[in-house]
Order: sequence, then C-alpha cells, then structure tokens
Amino acid sequence: MTTLTHTHGTNSSTRRRPPATVIGASALTALIAAVGAYGAIYFTGKEGWDAAGATFVATYEFITIAGLVSAVAFLRGHALGRVGVIVYGIWMTYFTVFKITAIQEWEALPFGAIAFTTLFLATKTVERQVATVIRKLGARNRAHAGAIAVARHLVEPSDLET
Repeated sequence: MTTLTHTHGTNSSTRRRPPATVIGASALTALIAAVGAYGAIYFTGKEGWDAAGATFVATYEFITIAGLVSAVAFLRGHALGRVGVIVYGIWMTYFTVFKITAIQEWEALPFGAIAFTTLFLATKTVERQVATVIRKLGARNRAHAGAIAVARHLVEPSDLET
C-alpha cells in the first residue's frame, strides 16, 4: 500500500491508499448503481406509473443506495463495506440472470459482467493482502506466517485463529 502523508500546520496525518482491487470494485459498484438507478426510474416511468412500478423503483433505489454506501465504506476500509459490495454484486448478478431468462432482456448482460467483475475484485482483495503479509514475513504459508509473527512478538498467540 502507498502511504500518503499530509502536513497541515503542526498536525500531520498519515493515511493509506486503498489497494487497486478495492478502488476498482468500489468504482464498478458506483457505476452499476448509478446507471441502474437511472434506468429503473426512466424505463419504469416510460410506460406510465402504477403501484407496482412505484414499488419496484422504490425497492431498487433503496438497494442502490445500500450499494453506494457499501462502495464508500469499502474505500474507507470498513469491514462491512467489503461485505456490502459482495452482497450488492451477488444481487446484481442474480437480477441480471432473471432479466435475461424471464423477460429476454439481453441488454442486461453488461450489468451482469460488471457485477461479476466486482465480485472477483472484492474477493481477491483479501487473498492479495494475505499473500503480501506472507511475502513480507518471508513465510512459506499462512501457518508459517503466524508462527513468525508470534516469534517476533507482532501478535499475541491468542489473536491467531486455530
């Protein structure tokens, strides 16, 4: 991770730039949420509003807001942000499959591809972080990395999963 240092007057703060996978997953989540939200309103309203259409749009927009909040939380490093991005990606994948199979809307295929890519990036983040820790410790695997961390007093033995 790249470390960014900001100095303002006498206060200095250090923050870390999120990994590229986090930035990519968050950006794709925001993109699919924004385009999908606009499309839900536009195409539902195009044929006239009724109770079912209004309910669909309200539900879709609520889920979209949850996806956007998750993307921001993921960028900021919050643990639930990753979970939210993954859940949103799963929902968009299933929604795309429904649109393709039930109503033959093949135009939804790019949304499914973006959702699948988002899922891939969000899940690869943890694997990449573990690989980085193993590499930096000079370990052969996760268990060896844990042993090295305990030996160097980087963590307490009780902090490690068994």
